[in-house]
Amino acid sequence: MNYIELVRGYDDVTLVCPVCSGEYLHQNSVKAFWRDSEDGPANVVTSTTNSVSVLREEDGKIPGRRNCIDIDFWCEAGHNLTMRILQHKGCTYLSWIKIEIEEDLPIEG
Repeated sequence: MNYIELVRGYDDVTLVCPVCSGEYLHQNSVKAFWRDSEDGPANVVTSTTNSVSVLREEDGKIPGRRNCIDIDFWCEAGHNLTMRILQHKGCTYLSWIKIEIEEDLPIEG
């Protein structure tokens, strides 16, 4: 369930919710991990609706070995999701790393 599904639209490609296949995903926040070097410390930049923060983190608290971006989404059907874009050995990987479902909502699809 952590694969990324895209749907071809009229003019572009649409990201869909991995739980309900709904196309109505909203970006909530972005966290970027920018390392000084492979396996090194990094600046962690977090941007939300009302704020931006920059923190310095050591290697043990950073995903992967190189740069990484986490994007939090919420789906109009009530699902909270985090997509990770991770670079490793020259390849870029996309995956859902967190999927939360509100229990009172029916899951369609």
